Amino acid sequence: MKNLNKTIVMVICALAMLCTKLNAQNLVALQSGNTSTFYTTIDDAITAANNGDFIYVPGGVWAINNQIHKGVNIVGVGYNGDSTTATGTTKITGNGFYGIIRISSGSDNGSFTGVQFLHSVMLGGDESVGTTAVNNYSFSRCRFSGGNSGWCDNNVCLFMGWCGSAASTNSFLSENIFEGVVKGYGISGVTFVKNIFTNYIDQFNASTFNNNIFMVSAQWKFFNTNTSAFNNNIVIDNNGYPNFMNPSCSGNVITNTIYSMPNNQGVYNNTEVGGIYSANPIFVNFTGFSYDIHADYHLAPASPGINYGTDGTDVGLYGTAVPFKAGGVPFNPHIQMQSIGTSTDSQGHLPVNIHVAAQGN
Repeated sequence: MKNLNKTIVMVICALAMLCTKLNAQNLVALQSGNTSTFYTTIDDAITAANNGDFIYVPGGVWAINNQIHKGVNIVGVGYNGDSTTATGTTKITGNGFYGIIRISSGSDNGSFTGVQFLHSVMLGGDESVGTTAVNNYSFSRCRFSGGNSGWCDNNVCLFMGWCGSAASTNSFLSENIFEGVVKGYGISGVTFVKNIFTNYIDQFNASTFNNNIFMVSAQWKFFNTNTSAFNNNIVIDNNGYPNFMNPSCSGNVITNTIYSMPNNQGVYNNTEVGGIYSANPIFVNFTGFSYDIHADYHLAPASPGINYGTDGTDVGLYGTAVPFKAGGVPFNPHIQMQSIGTSTDSQGHLPVNIHVAAQGN
């Protein structure tokens, strides 16, 4: 009954956010227990929220101007335009410190789901007090497509810590798209599962990378990453070498990975268990070295990666007991279709037709 009540509340929030369009204004819904309130900005909703609350953000472009200091769960409607025709995608910008979306002290156990970040995201760190720790934070079904301007590296889409140090631990990132560099600054205890990377990863320790796709059209995919576990991943290259690990990486164990290129380089000071080189075919439909919502990253019927995972399932996104969710929509009820009349009938009724689908995960 508790889960049913939560689902009903989420449906009410979704419908209420959609119907605010009738007044030409989108609103952010804050769900605290069974109570829902509405705000015109994400910042105001965060200010009013308690740790553990959910904030539902409709389609459109939204700014987070202030640092996040609460463990709230921010949920958009999705990043994939093909799956959000009724609502539009949820895009988030940062208009504060160098345009960075900052998640700082007090944000433990918070999360983002179903949004596209147009600016860089930073986990941990505060320009006024320095290094802070943010633990047990998660990102799921998000698209990191923005780099910052004028600070550190211009092409970084996610900073997992303050420049120079990172005390945060136990972060979980699942089913995300990373279109810029991901920097850990020495962070440890991070788990990446079923993500797509189109740029390199730097400075992670004692972390886990399972069932990801690394399609980086550059010489190296990882720098300064040590004592980490890599299982059931796919590495796509086009420069003649599967240069997965830079020589700055050591102590990593790479298990049951498939590569598009031959084994011309090796893995330096790391250990490889299994591994299939020059794998062909790999995907049903691979369109290039940038993320494409129209590509199909399921394994082709004759791919050597089928059932090659350490758990007996496929390598890549569609392995594990809970495969990647095509379309990337979040867990909350999803508005599939809307039709809102432009005028009332003779009785003053406005015709509204909305289809909402519950999500299994």
